[in-house]
Amino acid sequence: MHNIILWFAMLMVNFGFILFFYKKYGKYGLYAYIPITIILAQIQVNKAIEIGGMSSTLGNIMFASSFLVTDILSEKYGLEAASKGAKIGLMSNIVATILLQISVAFTPSQADYSQVAMETLFGPLSRFTMVGLICYWISQNIDIHVFEKLKQKFPEDKFLWLRNNGSTIFSQFFDTAIFTYLAFYLSFNFMGYSYEGFYDFKTCLEIFTTTYLMKIVIATLDTPFLYLAKKITHQNIEYKKI
Repeated sequence: MHNIILWFAMLMVNFGFILFFYKKYGKYGLYAYIPITIILAQIQVNKAIEIGGMSSTLGNIMFASSFLVTDILSEKYGLEAASKGAKIGLMSNIVATILLQISVAFTPSQADYSQVAMETLFGPLSRFTMVGLICYWISQNIDIHVFEKLKQKFPEDKFLWLRNNGSTIFSQFFDTAIFTYLAFYLSFNFMGYSYEGFYDFKTCLEIFTTTYLMKIVIATLDTPFLYLAKKITHQNIEYKKI
């Protein structure tokens, strides 16, 4: 019960911050919040938790919330703005990964106490990091284009829930399936290196099922926040050169 309460509270706080950034800074606030979700998800994915008897990673909340951000961009500013947000997320992930790898590579001083922890969180570039980058880019593009197609076919505000949930649930199916297969199941040889899968098919199917169900729950719970974002109006914020 403790984890369920914290999970729900963290989800609501996160969605609340998205609305705050949008209300305060408009489209630029959403662009700024995307790197927050991606970098925190990259850190939190290292922590395994149990929610209602289901095993999951903590990073699911932050990762899934990035789709709320791009859905707001799609709804309010169109396909081009959402695609720009997805590119910002991808580049933020790449830059954070590279810089963190360099940080870990530094030889620590004798007084240092954080090297072991940093190596645990940001250690050598793994297949999980590479698979995460691939899945993020694929799933975001699917989400954005499906949202746009649904918006063209069902443009009325009463179908906003359909655009939001339809695009996210569809894209997250592919995201979860591809990640589970590449990260946990696939075995292959590449340039003399042998990579073995971590789990058998049954275990991978369980991971896929629990992770995907959790993402569906998150997509459903973020719908009211998309409706609230739809109602937010403000003048376009322009930044003058100093």
